[in-house]
Amino acid sequence: MTAFDDFVAIKNEMEVFTELLDSKISAKRSDIIQSKQQCEINLNNLLNQQSNLKNEIKNLNLKVAKIKDSIKKSLENLQFQQLKVDDLKSKQTDLLEKRDLLQEEQDSLSAQIKELTEKLNKTQEDLNLQQSIDYPELIKYESYLGLRIDVVTVDLLRFIFNNVVSDDLDKEVWCELSVGGENYKLGETFPKLPSETMQLIENDFNGHKEFVKFLKTIRMTLKEELES
Repeated sequence: MTAFDDFVAIKNEMEVFTELLDSKISAKRSDIIQSKQQCEINLNNLLNQQSNLKNEIKNLNLKVAKIKDSIKKSLENLQFQQLKVDDLKSKQTDLLEKRDLLQEEQDSLSAQIKELTEKLNKTQEDLNLQQSIDYPELIKYESYLGLRIDVVTVDLLRFIFNNVVSDDLDKEVWCELSVGGENYKLGETFPKLPSETMQLIENDFNGHKEFVKFLKTIRMTLKEELES
């Protein structure tokens, strides 16, 4: 097999891999967004409920303290008013029972918050595992594509290209892409692109959702900007 045939085979393999990577990233990004948004909504709701219950328990404890004080004073100063004392004791008992019920609800909410937090952490672990699986394949093609993909944060990727400038093959250009929202969003670039150009590329990418097409477009644009 000639070097040209080998290059064609690698190019075809690269295109298949890039399409697979595109599909995996899109599917994983959608799952992460939905899972993270739902977990955050549920977690915030439970935290609000927990805060409300704590305030209610605090208020009930204050009421219980006042009733206890009232009972004490009634027994010391108004022993003859036994009926009133019995009524206050009954109210105290009711309030204590209500406080216990609210405490049980708070404990239940705390358990749900813990479960949702563990689920959110599991989502992060799944993303890290997927990155560790994809990384060796990306390394395999790096030398042929002149492309490297760095994970800056959970929702931010950096695409780095070399072999762009003919007289300086090691010189790099790059762009950052946010994948954590409903649409892809371009971030920092080198060289820095005009905001109008970035908006056009971003709108085009969100229209077709094809990573291969996006990578070709952004590489060519960064090269032109570097040479201008």
